[in-house]
Amino acid sequence: MSFEEEHKYIYDQVIKPAVNKAGFEIQRVDESPHNEGIIDKIIALIRQSKFLIADLSGNKHGVYYEAGFAKGLKRPVIFTCEEEHFSNIHFDVKHLNFLKWNKNNIPGAVDHLRWRIEGTIGRGSITN
Repeated sequence: MSFEEEHKYIYDQVIKPAVNKAGFEIQRVDESPHNEGIIDKIIALIRQSKFLIADLSGNKHGVYYEAGFAKGLKRPVIFTCEEEHFSNIHFDVKHLNFLKWNKNNIPGAVDHLRWRIEGTIGRGSITN
């Protein structure tokens, strides 16, 4: 996902609440103290993960790399994108089952992402 300020709400208002409601702890590289290079830390976090959420709303090329790396490790990847940005997604991933959401319905986006997580890998063990 993009770390730009204009996309910060995606993580804060959609992804993080959905992951927590599904019973999982979320990890994002900029919220985890580390001393190594940021790419090395991202790779380490992907290796430790049960699944990955790849939000392509900002069309950041690194997200494609991270999703591919996770898929190579046989980790489930849940692709998400804000509806208005979907036309910018690369053609070679558009065929995937994207969870498209609308910023005018954040509660609905949270619920749909939570259901997608639970439907993909089950309910986590963390209670809220």
